[in-house]
Amino acid sequence: MKRTAGIILAALAVALCVATSCGKKETGIKIIAHRGYWTAPEAKNAQNSIKTLQLAQEYEIWGSEFDVRMTKDYFLVVNHDGDINGKSILDNNYEDIKDELLSNGEKLATLSQYLEQGKKSKTVMELEIKGAGSPERDSIATMLTIKALKDHNVFDPKRVEFQAFSFQICKLLAKYAPGFSCLYLEGDLSPEEIQKAGLNGIAYSKHVFMSHPDWVQDAKARGIKTDVWTINEPDDMRYFIEAGLDQIESDYPLVLREVLGELEEKAK
Repeated sequence: MKRTAGIILAALAVALCVATSCGKKETGIKIIAHRGYWTAPEAKNAQNSIKTLQLAQEYEIWGSEFDVRMTKDYFLVVNHDGDINGKSILDNNYEDIKDELLSNGEKLATLSQYLEQGKKSKTVMELEIKGAGSPERDSIATMLTIKALKDHNVFDPKRVEFQAFSFQICKLLAKYAPGFSCLYLEGDLSPEEIQKAGLNGIAYSKHVFMSHPDWVQDAKARGIKTDVWTINEPDDMRYFIEAGLDQIESDYPLVLREVLGELEEKAK
């Protein structure tokens, strides 16, 4: 029932945006399609598929978030979960999972394939590096990700932002990708602690920010970028828009765009 309601909500959002100004790019608070625009009906619920990135680009959503994982033999693939159709990504070689299909019929994408699609528009690629099983493998995954971005000519802070739950990965990115936004995800560090660690962004769940309502303005005062996930209900959207977050991630980016537009109109 919940998934059906979500599909209906997404379809209504698309229909509404055709009739209004939702096709316009947002200004001010940046909207990020969480795991791509996978709730669009034509995406067929295939999170992190190349189609979901393409849809985010077509609707001119500011950013599209996706997850990068490393296989046993050091291939980088795009998938949120640690397994694909019951096969562990961490414990399998790429050859063993490369033909696994997503719900829309696409094969599991490599990071290289994803970056090639990402080059086709100005939609920012919000790249989350997932843990690879050990500190050593986390370091390898991070450096291979940076290399892939350079190989595809998108190693550019205007094209890519980083995210990670791993503090180690964020520290590596701060060292080897200076000038890029790197948003720490775990939610256990205050803006003051983030600043002292030499990091420049936080992307925390709504529950963390609601438990620490002062952290948004504290982060802003320290020059730390703020991002919240995953905001799907209109009331939550209004709450975080009014809180002044820099970025909001949602599974329903067009609904978020409509709510943001309404509040901006009222503020005029």
